[in-house]
Amino acid sequence: MKISGRALSTIVCIIAIFIFATVAEAALDRERLTIGGEVRERYEFRDDADFNKVVDDALSFISSRIRLHAGYEVTPDLVIFFQMQDSRLFGSETSTASNEKNLDLHQGYLQLKNLGPWVLTLGRQEMIYGDQKLVGNFGWSNIGRSFDGIKMGYDTGRVRTDLWLATIRKFANTGADPTFVPTPTVPSVSNRKEQTFFGMYTTYSGLPEVSIEPYVLFLWDTGSGGLITDPAAQDQRRVTLGLRLAGKAMAESIDYTAEGAYQLGGIQSKDIAAYAGAVKLGYNFTPGLPGRLGIEFDYASGDDNPADGDFKTFENLFPTNHIHYGYMDYVGWRNMQDLRFS
Repeated sequence: MKISGRALSTIVCIIAIFIFATVAEAALDRERLTIGGEVRERYEFRDDADFNKVVDDALSFISSRIRLHAGYEVTPDLVIFFQMQDSRLFGSETSTASNEKNLDLHQGYLQLKNLGPWVLTLGRQEMIYGDQKLVGNFGWSNIGRSFDGIKMGYDTGRVRTDLWLATIRKFANTGADPTFVPTPTVPSVSNRKEQTFFGMYTTYSGLPEVSIEPYVLFLWDTGSGGLITDPAAQDQRRVTLGLRLAGKAMAESIDYTAEGAYQLGGIQSKDIAAYAGAVKLGYNFTPGLPGRLGIEFDYASGDDNPADGDFKTFENLFPTNHIHYGYMDYVGWRNMQDLRFS
């Protein structure tokens, strides 16, 4: 039996509400309660975003994102967390009486701790790993990204390993967030993606001033259409094997990162054979304070011959690209050679 991500989040919410109702009979311990929020109002102006000066496509808009969260430590072993989000564009609604489509649960999970070295997180949650080149929360977007799933964390101090299983259902962008994965044409709502995403990410910090992070990521895509890679990239089974090294030297004046990944699997009748790499080096004038010179080079393979039996375009999955490749979000860690100075 397959449980959708929305159904899983609903089950988690029902369980959490039941627990809240149970503990509400007694006075809540304020030291266990965490309440917070965010109000982000952002003005944007875009002109000639399609690089075609003949077409008048200037955009001027204000995006609004409001987040409210509450967490409660029911016991030292059980934590409940909710984060509601309202995302909209000013002036985009014909009536304020019908705006429920913009209000959603951004995060909502139960977390079981003190299971030996294990921590279990069940429900809708953000996931951020490494430089967010493959898995990130895309906080620049007015909507952001979270995952419906189960995550097991194993932590011994020197070694941290996360294992997760998540489901994603992607529909075409309806215009609520013009910063979210721009496409030349917007597919219809029926053009959706049913995806299963599971993997393992390990961080070893037993060496001085260096972090070693091997990972294995699996993406099973049973949908149709081209919201991820291109119209041919459907019914794919993609495996990503990668390693990231990050560290500091010379009393933290020097920081460096090196990451490489290889992808295999299949898309329809084609075999996936793609790879990517990134190297970053920086010098900090005063460690811990602003003032840094940096250089970064990113490379990712593309498909030089679409007619053969191999699919060689590297796919960077669920990233936060704009912090690496520009705020227009037209470029990702795929089919690229990019040299950056900062």
